[in-house]
Amino acid sequence: MRSLAVLLVCLVVPVMSLLGCGGDAGAPAQTGTALDVSSTPAGAAVFIDGQDTGRVTPAILTDITASAHALALRLTGYEEWLANISLASNQTLEVRATLVPASPNTGSIAIESNPSGAQVTLDGQATEVATPALFTMLAPGPHTVYLDLPQRERWQQTVQVQAGHTTRITAQLLRLFLAGSASRTITPAGAVWLAGFSNNRRSTGVHDDLKVAALVLSDGEQELVFVSVDSLGLMAPVVDAIRQAAGIQPGHLILGSSHTHSGPDSVGLWGPDEYHSGVDPAYLEQAQAQAAACIVEARSELRAARIRLASADTEDLALSHNSRASAQHPDPTDFEMSLMRVQTPAGQAIATVVNWACHAEVLTEENTLVTADYVHYLRAKLEAQGAGNVLFLNGAIGGMVTPTTEERTFAAAQTMGERLASRALSALQGTQVIAEPALSAQAQTMQLPLGNPIFYEALQRGLISRATIEMSNTDPRYNPYGLGMETTVTVASVAPAQFAVFPGEVFPAIGLRVKSEMTGLVRFFVGLGNDELGYVMDDNEYGVWPHEYESSMSVGPATGMLLEAALVDLLAP
Repeated sequence: MRSLAVLLVCLVVPVMSLLGCGGDAGAPAQTGTALDVSSTPAGAAVFIDGQDTGRVTPAILTDITASAHALALRLTGYEEWLANISLASNQTLEVRATLVPASPNTGSIAIESNPSGAQVTLDGQATEVATPALFTMLAPGPHTVYLDLPQRERWQQTVQVQAGHTTRITAQLLRLFLAGSASRTITPAGAVWLAGFSNNRRSTGVHDDLKVAALVLSDGEQELVFVSVDSLGLMAPVVDAIRQAAGIQPGHLILGSSHTHSGPDSVGLWGPDEYHSGVDPAYLEQAQAQAAACIVEARSELRAARIRLASADTEDLALSHNSRASAQHPDPTDFEMSLMRVQTPAGQAIATVVNWACHAEVLTEENTLVTADYVHYLRAKLEAQGAGNVLFLNGAIGGMVTPTTEERTFAAAQTMGERLASRALSALQGTQVIAEPALSAQAQTMQLPLGNPIFYEALQRGLISRATIEMSNTDPRYNPYGLGMETTVTVASVAPAQFAVFPGEVFPAIGLRVKSEMTGLVRFFVGLGNDELGYVMDDNEYGVWPHEYESSMSVGPATGMLLEAALVDLLAP
C-alpha cells in the first residue's frame, strides 16, 4: 500500500487580482476569504468537508468560512487527492495539486473524518498518516480501516477495494463516552439494629440481600460516578471516605441511598434505646470498603457506551402518597420516575438508573428480617429483563412520602416493586439512543446552622458521629448553639439528562421547585444525595402541624432554604 497527498500551498495577501473561477477568464478581482485551487490535469471536482461544491479546477471559492476544512479533488482515471487546509480571514489560500493516474490493477481508499486529523491504521498496521488520507496501490479485496483521535471513540470499518477504483470512506467520529458498572452484596453477616421506626429492633435473619451498585461514566478527561446503596442513608463523612478510597474528584460522585427501613442503622438513632447508638462500626466499615471496591471494579469495566432516557408519571399506579397531605394541608408528591439506560453500542445494557421518590417501608417495624423492601423486587425484575445493574436513587421523600398499600407484607412489596419495574420498562421502550452525552458536574460545600435541640442532643450523646463547626450565632431560632455542620449540594449532567443532588429527606415542595429550575431533557432529583441530614423542609413548616415529627428529625429550620438556594444557584445558566 502507499499513502499519497501532494499539496502546494501559498498564502496570498488580500485585495489582489486572481485568475477567474472554473477557468473563466476576465473574472473580477476577489477580496476577503477565498480558496484558489487548481490541479494538473484540470477538471477535477472540488469537494469541501465531504460536500460537492459543484465546481471543477481551476476554481476560486469565496463562499467558504475562515476555518479548517477537508479538501478533496476527484477526477475520473486519477487517484482522489486529499488535504487538510486552513483558511484565514480576509486572505486567499492557493492550492496547487498534481493528480496521480489510477492503476488498473490495484485500487485505492480515500478516507475523510469529522473531525479530521485521526490517525489511520490499515489492516492492523499503523500508518502514521492522519485524515484526510489516500491509500493507493492496494490489492483488490477486503481492507479494514481504524481511526483514532484523542477524546473520540475508535472507529473501524471493513471495505471492499476494486481494481481501478477509489473506495471512499467518510467517518463521523463520536465523542468518547465510556461506561462501566459493578454490583456487590453488603448484607450484614450477623444480627444488627435495624434503622427506622423505633429503637430496640434487632434483626433476626435476612429476607433478601442488600446491594451496592456503581456506574462510572467517562469522556476520557473527566468521570462522573453514580452509586446506589441499600441503606437508610449514609452521612457525609462516610460518603467522603468512599469517594477518597475510590479516587473520585470532589463533586463528581452522586451517591444515593434506597432508604430501606429494614437495614442496619447507619446513623446511630436506632439502637437498643435512645441513649445508645445502633451503628455497628465493623459493618459500616465493611459496607464503605465494598462501595469503594465496587466503584474501582466498575471503572475497570469501562467501554464504549450510549444512553437512553425516559420519564414516566406513576400517579395512576397509586403506589405512593404523601401521608401528611390533607384538605387543610395539601402537601404535594413527586410522582415522576426518571430513567437512564446505559448500554453498549450494540444495545446490551450496562446499567439502568431509576430515580423515584418513596420511603422503602412497605415492611413496618413488625418486620425483623433484613430487606431492601420494594427496591429489591424493582431491581430483580429489571435485571431479569436485561437492564444491567440497576441503581435506585430515591427522590424527594420528605413530608412524608410513603407506600400507599395497606398490606404490609413481602407480597405487597413485591407487587409494588414489580409494577414500578413494568412502568420503567414501558417508558424505556422505543426511546432514542443518544451517542454523545456530555458530562459535567459542579458542587458547593455549605455550612448549615444546627437549630434542632434533638439533633444537638444526639450529637452530644455520641449517637450521631459527625463533626460540628463553630458558627456565629446571628439568629437564635436558626442557630441557638453557635454550631453547624458541613454538607454538599451537586448539579451534574449526562447531557441531555440533568441531575440535582440534595442531601437528606427533602420535602416534595422543595424538590418540585428545584425541578422547575432544571432544563434537562430528563430531570433527576436525587434525595439523600451524598448525605443523610434527616428531613429538610421549608422554614414555615418547621415545628408546626403536621410536621412535628419531621422537625424533630432535622438539622434545623434554615436547612431547606439554604440548600435550595445553593442548588438553584448552581442550576443557573
